[in-house]
Amino acid sequence: MAVELTDLMIRGYTTATRKDVRDSKVKGLLLRVTPSGAKSWAIWYRANGRARRYTLGPYKTDRVRGKAFTLAAARDEAEKLLARVRLGGDPQEARRDSRAEALRRAEEEKKVRAEGGPLTVEVLVGRCLDALLLRPRTAKEWRRLARKEINVRLGSRLATSLVKADVREWSRAILRRSHYTANRAFEVLRRAYTWGLSEDLVVTTPFLGLTKPGTEHESERVLTAEEVSAVWRALDSLESEAAEPQEGVPVGVIERRARERCAYVDATRLLFLTGVRRAMVIGAQRNEFEGLDHARPSWTIPGGFSGRSKSGHAHVVPLSRAAAAIIRRRLSLVTGQAIFPVSRHGEVTMRSPDAAMSWSSRFVSDLKAKANDLHGREIPRWKVHGIRHTIATHLRADLGVSSEVVSLILGHTPPGPRVTRTYNRADLLAERAAALSTWAQWIDSVASGRRRPAKIVRLAH
Repeated sequence: MAVELTDLMIRGYTTATRKDVRDSKVKGLLLRVTPSGAKSWAIWYRANGRARRYTLGPYKTDRVRGKAFTLAAARDEAEKLLARVRLGGDPQEARRDSRAEALRRAEEEKKVRAEGGPLTVEVLVGRCLDALLLRPRTAKEWRRLARKEINVRLGSRLATSLVKADVREWSRAILRRSHYTANRAFEVLRRAYTWGLSEDLVVTTPFLGLTKPGTEHESERVLTAEEVSAVWRALDSLESEAAEPQEGVPVGVIERRARERCAYVDATRLLFLTGVRRAMVIGAQRNEFEGLDHARPSWTIPGGFSGRSKSGHAHVVPLSRAAAAIIRRRLSLVTGQAIFPVSRHGEVTMRSPDAAMSWSSRFVSDLKAKANDLHGREIPRWKVHGIRHTIATHLRADLGVSSEVVSLILGHTPPGPRVTRTYNRADLLAERAAALSTWAQWIDSVASGRRRPAKIVRLAH
């Protein structure tokens, strides 16, 4: 029988024989207790029709060092692994494959060192990425660029044979497809050679005197009040149209499509109402919100190495009434940690309550088309990321919000010397809350045709 485990219960648990205690709060999480008093965590699941047991590690007490899990940490880890199981993964097989891959790489490197094997560009980049301490998202993107852009054209070349002309020809070939991709791939390969120099693997780099091949122009397009009105009304229209019956389409399919469409609608509304980046919104987790039913609701976007805050520090977002209402609605619709959980991958339906959905370019296209219709003419080219430019501009120009408050709303690092930033930790939460509340009223006023609310009353410090 499963029981809701507590730290007090675990610390006092003794048994005459080895026993597994199931946790009722996270189905599949087990605590193994032995007669000697040792306690460890595991998960139980089924994969390919077979029962599996996957050990997490020992139960953490004040006397345990190394990799160990508190009750809360074990539950979090179990939920992540069980979410992968629901998507068709097998943690036990993944661990076995990871160990086998590590052994294979070690043997290959040992063989290369013993035989004086060639150091190719692919080997150099791979060893560099293994050695660098990169954020998870950065590591994933750099490995993708290495696999798709670097190794295909240059991977088999000797790292020491690469010259400037080779780099220019390679980067210009990518440039014809995308300036952005060419610059990012250029950065990865240049970093690999810089690392190789520091490790005495190469004696020179072909990047001396070279600059990024592409020219990137950051979109600073700001939506006018009339265009904001059209986009906001387009969101309402797409939400209502999503649930309309369609001839020949089963009701269940319409309901699923409506759920998916409404998730993107709510995510875009939050982009407008909070000013945060897209990855922060679609990656939002249930435990990041506080006081949704109180006077001062807030959303704390985690920082740190694996956090979503770009600055590396936790970013607190005061929520307006409109934003808090959206969050409450999302919480009532989802069952797991993810506020916007993945529901499809390509043509395959995949429900995972703890994994965040990816952004949809098709939804953005539909949104722009609908906004153009409501606006009466085509809105000049704009991007979802440009919503932040729009918010910052109207907060300053129409609502009189100070530059410092606008910067904090956007989550930017404060300007000035580093020592000044270290000691000046004023977060101006009250001012930001007032600004975002008035901003929500401004959006409502332009969307409903009423122009425009009073400027923010500056709060005394």
